[in-house]
Amino acid sequence: MALPNWYDRYIFRDQCMAENCMWIAERNPNIKVLVWAHNGHVSKSITDSDIRPMGSYLKEKYSSGYYVLGFGFNKGAFRARVDKESGIDVMTVPEVKSNLSTDFIFGQCKDENFFMDFKSTTGNQVVQDFLNRKLYSRYIGASYNAKKSENGKDIKKELINLYDGIVFFKQTIAASPQLKLWQQTKSL
Repeated sequence: MALPNWYDRYIFRDQCMAENCMWIAERNPNIKVLVWAHNGHVSKSITDSDIRPMGSYLKEKYSSGYYVLGFGFNKGAFRARVDKESGIDVMTVPEVKSNLSTDFIFGQCKDENFFMDFKSTTGNQVVQDFLNRKLYSRYIGASYNAKKSENGKDIKKELINLYDGIVFFKQTIAASPQLKLWQQTKSL
């Protein structure tokens, strides 16, 4: 991370994350590996910049053996920081109001929380058109910029090009830190 600019650091970071995953998989050929990271890192293709994500390297190497599951939500709370100098705090976002956002559209579904496997929708032209349509999605990570995330318009991309499936929650709640538990396990 000592590279001179943020752009080179981000490129290097995702390359290293992909190499670490491949290293683990190659040393454990008879098991499945689950990698849990931000949507932007696991995605199959470039999202909101020209920085290639970890997932694109893994998709290239493992083809259909790499299944990408994205996450989305319509409203709620989560833990993040505003900038690099601030601490982690609870952030709250209102319901998405833009009908150009996948989070808004999913929020209109009868089921509040669901999983959609994109391969299982191949016979449904309406769903395929939706998955192939360039729409906005929230894209919140460890840092949260309220102005950028306003109305769920963080990135604009076709879901089918990012993920193989999606888990959607209509409303989220912020995780509760378990400091006492963490301190106990730290001393083990």
